Amino acid sequence: MMKERILAALGFPPPALLNRFTTAWGNSFAVPTENLLVIDAREVSEEAGLKSIFQQLQTDTAALKANGKVVLLTLDPKQVSDVQTKTFQRAIEGIMRSLDKELGAKGRTVNLLRIDKTASMNDLDFPIAFFGSGRSSFITGQAIGISGSPHVGSLQGKVCVV
Repeated sequence: MMKERILAALGFPPPALLNRFTTAWGNSFAVPTENLLVIDAREVSEEAGLKSIFQQLQTDTAALKANGKVVLLTLDPKQVSDVQTKTFQRAIEGIMRSLDKELGAKGRTVNLLRIDKTASMNDLDFPIAFFGSGRSSFITGQAIGISGSPHVGSLQGKVCVV
């Protein structure tokens, strides 16, 4: 009971609002579903795919309430060898920035996660839960790289002064 109140005070959704999000990889992970839109755009490599993402954003963002959150998942363009795919992945970032300007006035946030080839679905659990929570309310219009978990333990035993 106390744990739920502390998590709620920090902006985390109650456990009842968690749902399973299934990606193109066939894996799934828990994300808060109330007022969160997660779009997997990693497979976009042609104009038709870009148009479908744009149309999905148009229809789905209309249903978002104030303080809604949008998270786009793309491949890291630095790791894509095909020029066309790299261009369309960069175009998703442009759409994210435009959408941020449109939705930002209503308190909504729009962010992009660039997925590294070494990243697994477990590496996406925390970033999506974070961007779906109230703790990310002041972070918007950002493209953030997500790499595989070998980097997670690299700071164990270290002290950080902020």
